[in-house]
Amino acid sequence: MDALLGRAHPRPRLIALPAVIRGRRRDASVWRGRRSALLALAGVLSCAPAPADEVVTGDEASAASPPAEAGAAPTPAEAEVASTAARADPDIVVPGGAFGPVSPHASEADILAAVGTGQYEPRLAELGEGMCAPGGVLFPDSPDEISVAFVDSTRALVAEAVARREGRWRTAEGVRVGTTLAELRALNGAPLTLTGFNWDRGGVVLDYHGGALAHYRDGTGFFVVLHARPHVQERELVGDRDVSSDEPALGRYDVRVSVLESFWRVSRDSFDCELTEDGSLSRIKGR
Repeated sequence: MDALLGRAHPRPRLIALPAVIRGRRRDASVWRGRRSALLALAGVLSCAPAPADEVVTGDEASAASPPAEAGAAPTPAEAEVASTAARADPDIVVPGGAFGPVSPHASEADILAAVGTGQYEPRLAELGEGMCAPGGVLFPDSPDEISVAFVDSTRALVAEAVARREGRWRTAEGVRVGTTLAELRALNGAPLTLTGFNWDRGGVVLDYHGGALAHYRDGTGFFVVLHARPHVQERELVGDRDVSSDEPALGRYDVRVSVLESFWRVSRDSFDCELTEDGSLSRIKGR
């Protein structure tokens, strides 16, 4: 774990990276425990006692926290700006708050009421590392597609929401899927620190260095992920390392936001899954 190793920036767990579905499986209870520990280090979980199904072993026990709602978010002034923008424009994503039409406290029934039955499909939600959970998709197979995961099979409470396509969802500051690294830096007004590319947690913004977007990481559970094209080759830009947005070598690549994700709480009903031939997700029988 990064904090235990003395690294400055803990690596957040994301649901949204296609590569994580391939090849690696863990016992679900141990995986959930590791996931909670990592999110606790990222500062998005509270310090209440862990529920019975959150199994944490070894050194992770000292760092882990339970599924919980996102913690303290922006300052009151920033929160009011974001709240006002969200009320005025339903396409706004509020870090720590609503993800477009998805409220942080929504059930599947709430989502259906918000978007209509023809704009929502129940599907498995990819959580990463070969794990899935009960979920669904709003505006399926359109540029505005949003994937959601639920806390459990009752689908009574949403856990997380993610957008991977260049649709209408954006923050009040204008960050959306497709925003370039240069545009993101300009909106922030300060350099950014990212994780290195070409791995499961590559391209995650770790630090806004006090810029205008710094409240995105203030315990909100909101993550911005970037992708670089073509495939990054330079060793100093890949893997488990910090990369500055001002790194000259990044100028050789088209680096853009590829994922916006809001994480509100842990999905407890997680299980092994795999990609089928048609590209959909399927639960592995017996796991």
